[in-house]
Amino acid sequence: MEFLEGLNQMVQDSIDEDIKDYLIEQWAYDKAQEGVDYLEHEIIAFASPEIQQQYNEYYKLNKDDDFYFEV
Repeated sequence: MEFLEGLNQMVQDSIDEDIKDYLIEQWAYDKAQEGVDYLEHEIIAFASPEIQQQYNEYYKLNKDDDFYFEV
């Protein structure tokens, strides 16, 4: 890690952003293999409770539904 630590902060930040983009892309691709509905649900899992509640309401989900969020 000595080489990386010797790089200036702008270069390190750029590398970090590239890694983040790659990881997000891979994460989304993996989730999408289960279907777009599953991908959407997994994205909303990172959202605030308010957005999760709106998701529940939008899809008219209740506690018995697989994609329901407890908020």
